[in-house]
Amino acid sequence: MTQKDAVLQVANILGVEKIAWSRAMKVCSQALKDGFTFDDFIEAARNMKSGDSQYWSIYSVFTKTDYWLSKSQPKTPKGVW
Repeated sequence: MTQKDAVLQVANILGVEKIAWSRAMKVCSQALKDGFTFDDFIEAARNMKSGDSQYWSIYSVFTKTDYWLSKSQPKTPKGVW
């Protein structure tokens, strides 16, 4: 997956049609340098989408990835209770 694909997928998840490409590519590149993965961006966008729509932002997915990842629903343990 390329940076452009990541930005497009995040935009599709959030339903954003207009993208400021230079800014989106810049923040995506920085997030990748910070150690986040493409899967992290997808999960962060899904977590963002489950919240209030006033906070939906492509750029926030890349600049606050750790915050949006922390909003994941806890997974129920499988196996012995």
